Amino acid sequence: DGKIVGGQAEKWEQSEDGLTWTFTLRDGLKWSDGTDLTAEDFVYSWKRVCDPAVAAPYGETVLGMVKGFKEGPDALAVTAVDATTLVVELANPCTYFGDLAAFATLSPVQKATIETNGDAWATDAATYVSNGPFRLKEFVMGSHILMEKNEHYWNADAIKIDELKWLLTADANAAYAAYQSGEAKVIKDVPTEEVPSL
Repeated sequence: DGKIVGGQAEKWEQSEDGLTWTFTLRDGLKWSDGTDLTAEDFVYSWKRVCDPAVAAPYGETVLGMVKGFKEGPDALAVTAVDATTLVVELANPCTYFGDLAAFATLSPVQKATIETNGDAWATDAATYVSNGPFRLKEFVMGSHILMEKNEHYWNADAIKIDELKWLLTADANAAYAAYQSGEAKVIKDVPTEEVPSL
């Protein structure tokens, strides 16, 4: 119905003046490595998005209205009150901030793995720690990404498939051929010359 459904947060509310948003996380959240995921992880992740050195795509789009954004990560008004409560103070009211909080750029990332592995943390199954319904099993550059069900996901019982495989190709013809043969179930683009026949 076009409404946001809770994931890591079981509820969220905004103050009457629209300047303070409070997100209540689910109890017992875990990273894919089994360690605890807390509100502090969101603070770290959102401040990281705000850091000019990271140059996060959409950073200003999703956090530009948060108090302190222009001053940099240390000034960003995002606070972990406790393990399950994240409070965000806006510089201006933003009625759709709840929608922005669900945008992929604001998904949490694990501080320990980033500090240990730097930018390479997201390209190796051994160092890719996540918190979604699937976790990275294999990453073969130029070939595929293989994901497997994350048993630590808060709603793991609802996940009905064990693996997802993404074929990595920039060639629309190769992708379409993989779709036609059944190797790929979904593709994001088709060759322009195939559009009339499709």
